Amino acid sequence: MQRCKFINLILMKKNFIIFCFISLCTCVSAQTSGWFSFWGEAGYSRLNNNIVNVDTLPKVYSIQGFGLGLGIGYEFHYKKFIATFGLEGNYWNMNTVVDNFQLQTRMIDTEGWEYTGIFDLKNNTDRYQMAYMNIPLMFGFHLPKKWYFLVGAKYGLNIWGQSTTGDKKTTVTSSGRYDQFIDDFKNMENHEFWKYNRIYTTDISFENNLAASLEIGKYLYISNTFATRLAVFADYGFLNIHKDRVEGSIYINDPMNFGFENPPGVFNPRYNALLLSGRAYKQTFTPFFIGLKLTLLFKLHESSDCMCEWY
Repeated sequence: MQRCKFINLILMKKNFIIFCFISLCTCVSAQTSGWFSFWGEAGYSRLNNNIVNVDTLPKVYSIQGFGLGLGIGYEFHYKKFIATFGLEGNYWNMNTVVDNFQLQTRMIDTEGWEYTGIFDLKNNTDRYQMAYMNIPLMFGFHLPKKWYFLVGAKYGLNIWGQSTTGDKKTTVTSSGRYDQFIDDFKNMENHEFWKYNRIYTTDISFENNLAASLEIGKYLYISNTFATRLAVFADYGFLNIHKDRVEGSIYINDPMNFGFENPPGVFNPRYNALLLSGRAYKQTFTPFFIGLKLTLLFKLHESSDCMCEWY
């Protein structure tokens, strides 16, 4: 009889210990999931630079415009933690306004007479298009009320670039000033004193880019297998993407094709792209891109483990 009481006492103590253990340990489901992500983005792009304006040259204004982007990637979720990487293509279209300026140079006509050639370059434009293939690596957290944030870096490979100076409104008006005549020679096409349009396009390459990236947004829709979210993003480049390719001064002599061979010494100036001129040599140009980003997420897998959290 006493032995039975002793056994019952041991069992009671054992159950009490088990009960205390259970009361101090709570089973928590740790959610781990993987998502395929597809996103598109659009916004404002800018090419920051450190060029100092001088009175003797046309003023350099902001090089700015718009940008577009598409990307795919893989996103990993663990509780509130987010990690994502993938491939992203960016297209930037930026331009700058160039002040009107006049170029004067001593010249000799076909009769051997010296004169001053005067060239008024008006409505000049300077446009750059570039495409980059980025490799983003971002980390962040889910926040209350469906908000989230991501921070990280993007390494970009330049895959294409183009420079265009001038448009349909860009004109060059040429005239001649002879010392032996009172009035300037103007509107004389047979002497090439006239107004003409200048547009010039050429390929241009850029260095690779490394940018710090920030993304803050909110989930618009969440289901067990699909989610969408909208965010504000900003990519700030740290590397100088200018290659120091120099093709002359701020203007360049580019004889026009009139359907016949030009005689020696023909001078038909046009505005030279800023990034191809000596004015940009050894200067720093870094890209900045900010805008809105829409992301679609498709769940690939999910796992759940019961973990003991102590209180």
